[in-house]
Amino acid sequence: MPNLYSHLVLSKIFLEKERLNVNENLDMNNFYFGACVPDIGYFSGIERKITHFYESNPEDLFENRTFFEKSFLKGYKLHIHLDNIWKYEIRLKNNISIEKNAKIYNYFDSFLENRFDVKIDSFKSYIFKGECKFLKKLNIEEDTCKNWKKTAFYTVSDFQLNEKYQKIIDSYLKILKIS
Repeated sequence: MPNLYSHLVLSKIFLEKERLNVNENLDMNNFYFGACVPDIGYFSGIERKITHFYESNPEDLFENRTFFEKSFLKGYKLHIHLDNIWKYEIRLKNNISIEKNAKIYNYFDSFLENRFDVKIDSFKSYIFKGECKFLKKLNIEEDTCKNWKKTAFYTVSDFQLNEKYQKIIDSYLKILKIS
């Protein structure tokens, strides 16, 4: 459920803390692409149920997985995992409205940038090199993907402490075991 930037930073943290059970190298372009592309629907009108696999597993779409597909899927599955934790352990348990949720996401972005000093632009080259052809398995056109890449990046707001939002973020990070 977090924004694109939060997904990318959390993916980076999971990699650095070796929390992904990766026994092999990953193609970073497709890993980071997979970690944020499920939210392509926010920019293209594609239904969330198509990109978030509520009734299936994204790995089912790839039979003989290449190195690049495995990297993409590792990021994609992490995205879904992070979304599910947020939805079930944070948003629903705290009865957070969709409107307030969006504000918390923006706060989370600025908090992460302030805390970890990672700029959103540091991920651009990875995302731009991620392979749009993987989305054809979801019936998402390559042009839709390319257009999403052009519009997906945004400016993260300056950090301003909000104690209510910070408690929510701290509880999420605790669940994720990120200190």
